[in-house]
Amino acid sequence: MVALSLADTNKCKRIIAYKTTNHYSRQYQKQLYQQYDKDTNFVSEIAQQHKRFTGDEIIELIADYKSGITVFELADKYGCHQNTISNALKRNGVAVTIEKITSQDQLNALIKLYESGLKTAQIAEQVGFCNSTVKRYLRNNGVKMRTKWDYLK
Repeated sequence: MVALSLADTNKCKRIIAYKTTNHYSRQYQKQLYQQYDKDTNFVSEIAQQHKRFTGDEIIELIADYKSGITVFELADKYGCHQNTISNALKRNGVAVTIEKITSQDQLNALIKLYESGLKTAQIAEQVGFCNSTVKRYLRNNGVKMRTKWDYLK
């Protein structure tokens, strides 16, 4: 059995309260967080803050998306996650689409590039798609995917 000092017990109580309370007000949560930081000398940084778009930002966001900027690029521009961008667009009536190959010629070009020895990441960079999109189209069209061991030969 381990004995805790009164200070350690109080720290533990505040940490548990901070971790388990969703129903407390934001102000109370902020106070708990600040005390937690002061007492433990441990400061954690949140990687991305929740993004709330203003009306002007929404209009600009929609215009940017319709001009052809991808959700990933918009996420970088506005400093938030791509799901945040996608959800904001959907809430405002914009149809968010998955990257699609529109013709058989594009698909044949992807297959030809892959069979010439390029990696999927290189192909994705050339055609302007996400790496996972290129992989998905190649797999769905029966192309045998190489492993990392195939490149060592």
